[in-house]
Amino acid sequence: MTPPETDRTTPLPRDAWQGLWLGFALFLPYAVASLLRSLASPYVVQDDARQHVFWTYRFVDAALFPGDLIADYFQAVAPVGYSLLYEGAAAAGLDPLLFSKLLPVALGLVATYYCYRLAYALWPSVAGAVLATVFLNLMIWSADDVASGTPRAFVYPLLLAALYYLRAGRTLPLLAALALQGIFYPQSLLVSLGVVALQALRWDGRRPGLQRDRAVLLRAALGIAVGLAVLAPFALATSQYGPVVSRAVARTLPEFLQGGRSEFFSDNWLNIYLGGSHRGSLWPIGLKPGLGIALLVLAFGLRGNQRRSGASHGPDLRLLWEVLAVSLALYVLAHLLLFKLHLPSRYTSHTLRIVLAVVAGQSAALLVRWLRQAPTAGGWRDAARRLASIQGVALVAVLAYPLVKAGMGKLADDLRYRTGEAPGLYEALARTPLDARVATLSWQGNYVPALARRAVLAAREYAIPYHLGYFREFERRVRATIEAQYTDDPAVLAGFVATYGVSHFLVDGNAFEAGYLEPYGRNRWFTQYAEESRVARDSIVAGRRPLLAVLAPACAVWQDARLSLVSARCLVERLQGTEARVGPG
Repeated sequence: MTPPETDRTTPLPRDAWQGLWLGFALFLPYAVASLLRSLASPYVVQDDARQHVFWTYRFVDAALFPGDLIADYFQAVAPVGYSLLYEGAAAAGLDPLLFSKLLPVALGLVATYYCYRLAYALWPSVAGAVLATVFLNLMIWSADDVASGTPRAFVYPLLLAALYYLRAGRTLPLLAALALQGIFYPQSLLVSLGVVALQALRWDGRRPGLQRDRAVLLRAALGIAVGLAVLAPFALATSQYGPVVSRAVARTLPEFLQGGRSEFFSDNWLNIYLGGSHRGSLWPIGLKPGLGIALLVLAFGLRGNQRRSGASHGPDLRLLWEVLAVSLALYVLAHLLLFKLHLPSRYTSHTLRIVLAVVAGQSAALLVRWLRQAPTAGGWRDAARRLASIQGVALVAVLAYPLVKAGMGKLADDLRYRTGEAPGLYEALARTPLDARVATLSWQGNYVPALARRAVLAAREYAIPYHLGYFREFERRVRATIEAQYTDDPAVLAGFVATYGVSHFLVDGNAFEAGYLEPYGRNRWFTQYAEESRVARDSIVAGRRPLLAVLAPACAVWQDARLSLVSARCLVERLQGTEARVGPG
């Protein structure tokens, strides 16, 4: 049985507000570490922001990325709320990349607030609510979801808000939270709708029946109606980049196979379902095994800690069990309808963190109560014995983990902030016309759109294979780029430049060595283009010199020890005006 609504909507008492401020204070080290890392250089960019933020510079200058397949695709698949938020930030004069670095702090504060309110609503323990926020922040700042500033960064604040308002019986804020989920991250809305629907049921022993409380039924009906209304445009829309890849087709694409850009299928089933770094994993992606196990120990010790501490009652976990049930059901459904509901891990990775944080936090509060009783009950020796229990060791380990990371200056190491390695290149490209388009196989191509605000024809970071209308064209461009970079046929090189409107080639210093095309390290994505890579490699081994290697020195507009930016116009002019020396030697 859940508490009466009057109990759940009671304002926080003074000591609970003090606990909330403590929760905010304990969040600040993560915020500071994130800002220090992300603002260390103008050439720092979060890994996934390279995909999901660069195109928002169109809100600053609509002339950027004209006719660019990659920018058009990522703008088309962005949720409407996300687009509007970045458009509003740009209108207010905020640089999109800077905004993406500040946004996670705001989202982290909101997530901390609603985590605290939800935990306190489930069990009015200040210590339990504070520890829930501590554990949540520990988990979400040991991964890059919130730090990315991308649509999935909104999962925690909005899902926690929806769960809190549902628990508190506050209909209008609940409907608002559901609508916001739908326009920022629709996958999380499916979880919320499942939980809302379960509120229409009541349990008499083991038999379910329809809820008799009309207010609860009305709230559930309104929530489902709002959620479906928000989801309808997504469900009914026909994407110009469709269809969504099917399981059968995905199994034929190297990108989805072991070692691929979007690896999903593997011979190791344990890695697929419990790997923690896998797109089909049940275990939360990025959650360190040691940290996760320690929190699980605390969570599973909840009832034992309640009994040992002598607490007359403990948390009401029904809502959290419903979250788990819906999440697992959607996880299984996403596997059965593979890629139709996007990735299965999206339905458990975030919800399991939330449930684990709240349950482990409340269990830890009961454990602390039991530990505090030891000096009076059995002396300090008994206190030491209790602390040395499995539960005590788990609590110490979890609390020590962020302190050790902070002491080593590594509190932001898991946020995947990347620093562009070629500032001179980005500055040189920023001076080119807005319609410049760079053809490259270099790893540095991943940074050009975000840091130079110029289009690339293709780069590994943008090889997203879930929509075949986009990906098939992307594949053609990569294959064409490999052929053009290594051809000794003037017609092929000139035709490539004309077909794709290429203004520059970006070439690595070792690009014309046979080993460059071997699929290892940064170039492991060449595995997906094995045939084209083999032909180019064989050509180099045979001693044929690619035209680009011959003409690049005379047409370079910028270069350093590792990279050359080559004018495509210069190449074509030289191809037309002179006889390039090609062939053996």
